[in-house]
Amino acid sequence: MFSRSIDQDLSAWIKRPSRKPLLIRGARQVGKSTLVRRFAAGQGMDLVEVNLERHPHLNATFATFDLTKIFLELDSIAGCSIRSMKNPLLFLDEIQATPAALAALRYFYEDLPGLPVVAAGSLLEFALAKFQYSMPVGRIEYRYLGPLSFTEFLAASGQDFLLKVLDDTSKDVAALSDHAHDQLSKAHRQFLFVGGMPEAMSQFLINQDPNDCQAVHQSLLDTFEGDLAKYCTGSALLRARQIYRQLPLQVGHKVKYVNFSADEKSREVKQSLEQLAMAQLWYPVRHSSCQGLPLGATQSDDVRKVLFLDVGLMNRSLNLRWSHVAKLDERALCNEGAIAEQYIGQELLYRRESAQKPTLNYWLREKKVGNAEVDYVIDDFQAIVPIEVKAGKSGTLRSLQYFMEHHKSPLAVRFDLNKPSLQSLPYRLLSLPLYMSGQCGRMIETEVDAAASQRP
Repeated sequence: MFSRSIDQDLSAWIKRPSRKPLLIRGARQVGKSTLVRRFAAGQGMDLVEVNLERHPHLNATFATFDLTKIFLELDSIAGCSIRSMKNPLLFLDEIQATPAALAALRYFYEDLPGLPVVAAGSLLEFALAKFQYSMPVGRIEYRYLGPLSFTEFLAASGQDFLLKVLDDTSKDVAALSDHAHDQLSKAHRQFLFVGGMPEAMSQFLINQDPNDCQAVHQSLLDTFEGDLAKYCTGSALLRARQIYRQLPLQVGHKVKYVNFSADEKSREVKQSLEQLAMAQLWYPVRHSSCQGLPLGATQSDDVRKVLFLDVGLMNRSLNLRWSHVAKLDERALCNEGAIAEQYIGQELLYRRESAQKPTLNYWLREKKVGNAEVDYVIDDFQAIVPIEVKAGKSGTLRSLQYFMEHHKSPLAVRFDLNKPSLQSLPYRLLSLPLYMSGQCGRMIETEVDAAASQRP
């Protein structure tokens, strides 16, 4: 079981006297249930886990909002009196199977504030979208969990020295040796193929062979496709399958419905895409005009591009082998730019604290002549920061330069395969190797603060 960055948030949550029930949201198979089990063990708590998918009849019981009746059932399932336990943690897994339990969480908070309660579920967004009860606004907390990051991958594989190198380099870009750069690049290339799905990473760690992950990747992809029948039927199911298989091919591209299906109506393709987004099989990266903060105030829901769930799953969908991915800087693969962009995108998506809903923007200028696009734009630290992703060691920065000329940004960021550097061009450019995506936030904050201190 892997350590996750969200562990610190959970530790802070359990210690708060005003603690509320916690609802963990995320795609299937990203490790929600394992996270709770490991957290309870680490805290020395007695975990009472109830899988509500196995007890759908409890929906009627939860709908009474009567905790006496609710615990009569839960105690029977657990085989003990939960409220009499010395140090319990009640875990309601697959809570989407009993939607009334979501509404009942408010009464756990109001009537049993001393009992820690965590809930999680697969395809939870569908239950929330058609929720027929009054949501317990202000009575529950949310946490968001995605695939493991590269930093978490290094920790899981016991590469503590490389973690320290990353930490030191984030404070001083000159602190990185050529040897450490090569070692980090090698480890990162493995991660690009393995990806961040916990089961795939577990399989990799057994023999340290990326090829061992391919069967796991295929099983996960098949599982996700099988899940489509849970929220689609008939012709909509056939359309969803077709669009699902197209998603990895569209990573980094603006959503055009005809690219997903030339035979279906745009309205129907859009509906299927929305359903797949609710299942968190892909994430819409929305265009923002970047005219001010926050970026979401000027974003467009109609102009967006595709970010897939996980880079390892994307590679499997594209039938890429480890031998290809291992040499991306040496080969001109048509998918290499998409792999790098997918990786940086999923790292940026979960860059903030786990209580914040994952969102991501990009910038696009479309004209008959001279289109321009910046891969990602973030608005952290009260500043707009454009981010470009290059798959190799070189690449033009025309779009980035145009953006910096027309927007008030204190800093631009480029990710590529080179060692880190900070350049003073007509604008400040922070160049980072792909493997430093997890440290970019700290470095951006330092540069933004430095720029602010130099203003008259």
